Amino acid sequence: SLEGLGIIRIEPTEFNEGFSNPKVQEIIARRVNYLNGNGLNWLTSEDYILFTKVCLELLRERNAIEVPEGVSSLRNNHEKRGNLVILGGDNVTSPKDTIQFAGTSISTTENKRSAFVRKYAKKVHGITLSQEGTLKILQDIFLFTAQYLDGFFRGEGYLVGTKERFRLNKDIWTICPHSNDDIIYRCDACGCETHLYTNGVCTTTKCEGSMVKTTFTEARNKDCYYKAVYQEDALPLDIQEHTAQLSSKRAREIQADFIKGNVNVLSCTTTFELGVDVGDLRAVFMRNIPPTTANYTQRAGRVGRRAGKPGYAITFARLRPHDIAHFNDPAKIIAGETRVPMCYLDNAAIAVRHVFAVAMSEFFRYAHEVLNKDFSHDYNDFMDLSSAEPNGLKELQTYLASRPNSIRSQIARIIPQNLSVANEIGVERWKWVAKLVNPLDWRNGKEGGRLPIAHSLKHADFERIQEGIEQNIDVNDRLTSSLFKSRDALKKEKTIAVLAENGILPKYGFPTDLVELHLPVIQQSVEENRLSLSRGMRQAIREYAPGSEIVAGKTLWKSVGVKKPKGQELQVRRYGKCPTCGTFVWPIENYSDKGECPVCHNELLLNKKMLIPSYGFVGEESEKGVGLRKPRSRGHTSVHFSQHWPSEAITTNVNFPGGTVRKRYAENGQLCVLNNPSAGFHVCSYCNSAGIGAESIEHSYWCKKSGITPTIMRYDALGTSFVSDVLELVFDIDDAPSLINDDWEAVMWALFTAAAKILEVPETELGGTMYENETHGISLLIYDDVPGGAGHARQLSDRVVELAQEAYKVVDGHCGCGEETCCYGCIANYYDQTRQAKLSRGAAKKILAALLKA
Repeated sequence: SLEGLGIIRIEPTEFNEGFSNPKVQEIIARRVNYLNGNGLNWLTSEDYILFTKVCLELLRERNAIEVPEGVSSLRNNHEKRGNLVILGGDNVTSPKDTIQFAGTSISTTENKRSAFVRKYAKKVHGITLSQEGTLKILQDIFLFTAQYLDGFFRGEGYLVGTKERFRLNKDIWTICPHSNDDIIYRCDACGCETHLYTNGVCTTTKCEGSMVKTTFTEARNKDCYYKAVYQEDALPLDIQEHTAQLSSKRAREIQADFIKGNVNVLSCTTTFELGVDVGDLRAVFMRNIPPTTANYTQRAGRVGRRAGKPGYAITFARLRPHDIAHFNDPAKIIAGETRVPMCYLDNAAIAVRHVFAVAMSEFFRYAHEVLNKDFSHDYNDFMDLSSAEPNGLKELQTYLASRPNSIRSQIARIIPQNLSVANEIGVERWKWVAKLVNPLDWRNGKEGGRLPIAHSLKHADFERIQEGIEQNIDVNDRLTSSLFKSRDALKKEKTIAVLAENGILPKYGFPTDLVELHLPVIQQSVEENRLSLSRGMRQAIREYAPGSEIVAGKTLWKSVGVKKPKGQELQVRRYGKCPTCGTFVWPIENYSDKGECPVCHNELLLNKKMLIPSYGFVGEESEKGVGLRKPRSRGHTSVHFSQHWPSEAITTNVNFPGGTVRKRYAENGQLCVLNNPSAGFHVCSYCNSAGIGAESIEHSYWCKKSGITPTIMRYDALGTSFVSDVLELVFDIDDAPSLINDDWEAVMWALFTAAAKILEVPETELGGTMYENETHGISLLIYDDVPGGAGHARQLSDRVVELAQEAYKVVDGHCGCGEETCCYGCIANYYDQTRQAKLSRGAAKKILAALLKA
């Protein structure tokens, strides 16, 4: 950084001076003649020497320097050792910390050495150099550099290793303070500086600027304040984390130290938006632009709370579509509209769950006191998984049929009769009982209660495992044992968790499926040092997936395994797509690669497997340490709808001037979330150490010492499921234009944006996906992205015409962007950033216009 500021210069003095030696010049002349004879007749000795010097500087930039003994322990980043330099080539694979000097001729990307040579040939000689030509030059320079450092400077030890695999000795370079008349070459476009004369060619990849000769004095005047600050004595600075991952005691101590001034900077998660007053806070730095104006206001509002003292809120815009859009128009995030917080008292979906909660609570109390049964812990004790019509359900039906006064009085206090929702869910006449416990009657199409529907899914899982046990018992002991463990795990699921996940009990926006990244080293330490790295399952399968890295407690942690308690079995589900009707199918694992489609009932091949990490993951401290960049998660999640519609699903057609929209709504739609990287995951069957793709697994100590050769289990994905309100829309347009899936995705995001507007809810409470339906058409699905559902999809199902009209307004062109693209004035948003390059506002407009005859 000091070199970049122009405060010091770093030059390979002896390396550069050696090029004036006649013997070296003779060697270079022979090599240039050889390359001239191989189709590179434009290359000169001066070019060759410059390329060699630039390549050496770029190797220094890539940390190809041998780290002296003792230095690595002082570094807190990943550069604990120098990167190895090898020649490289088309058929060469190398570890992560290895630099392929010459690169390849077949790669779609190229390294900075290759990019500079190609740019130099074009700008100086007017030659469009192929990657094959560049490869020849760099291969020759690699051989010359190794020979030059090891031969001409024999005894200096400049080359550490062999000529084929080496690092560079730090003593090649000399560090000097700049003098006022030092010559510097500065790019007039990107501002990079170098002591090398490059014939005006910038060394920055993809920069087309020119290097301009200047002196250190002239260069110093640019950004002079910034450079002056760097030359001053450093101010003391103590930075601490303040996140929910810390123990409560440690978090309180850090907050107190910050208020006292002993800590200067707090690095916080978004939980600091609410409820924490740290007094005279002078500045807030946001590392990216928040999703909404409300988020921005909360974060910026931490500062300037004391009269007469200004506060500064500085936001860094990353090179992501969301950040760039608001960087170009900051008023949208700074002074944009913030929805007034509100509570909908007429939301039947929420109200009925509170009624169910009262009923279940009173029934569990009755069962304990009168029936001498405890139904509140293990779900199997309440609803026998082996029975399609368990006794627990019958006892609940009998109890509710008596209409207990304790339930009546509590419901009257929770939902007064003057509210419209009381009549909608049938409080006075106890109609809500049918919504909870009505028996299933699939054949006659009668609506079943929430509890029987939820139990039918659990019972189906149990039956599939039981079928696997019967098929494998006395045939394959290992598989049978695994199936028995899976069955036991299913039986031990907790009642409250099952009821909440299936929309029977309210979840209040908090996940009941929290899993943890277990850190054995920290968890064995004293209380104040402990970290609690917990996430909801949907977030954890992305952020804590094997191979992922996170920073907590000033330490870089890497996920290295899947947690599995002794004697337990992790749930595995086969999944696939029905070739007949396109349904996403994911039955529980019973070691059969065949299954039945729940929609068309045809047999299909289930050749993929997802692992459900119910007990969380295992992490360990990463050797490379905390770097300057936030570590990335491994993979991303996608949402899939199984089309296993509950019996109460309501299907109707909505007529439009240009066609028909088939809508189908259900309160108990099952969705699956997958993190399925292309190479999948692999897990050790003995110690549960895990990795992604082809990455090697670091087995535990006991696994290595056991003498057992463990089986490596391979999974295509990590997954989990959730239940929510869903609204499916299928467009049947009379004059349908020629369409592709990306066009339908643009329509889906237009509907998503319109839904948030007409419901006046945050976009965070909605989700959208699309899939091929049973008629091989495209279904667009809007779902409640709130635990258990919040009734948003239900409200939208009654406003489909308004939804389509508002969606057309979203894409009608008022935003001013081109029809082949999209912007934050139409369908671009924080959640579709990875897809925005594929989305076309014009395609959505064309489809919606044909439907509305607009």
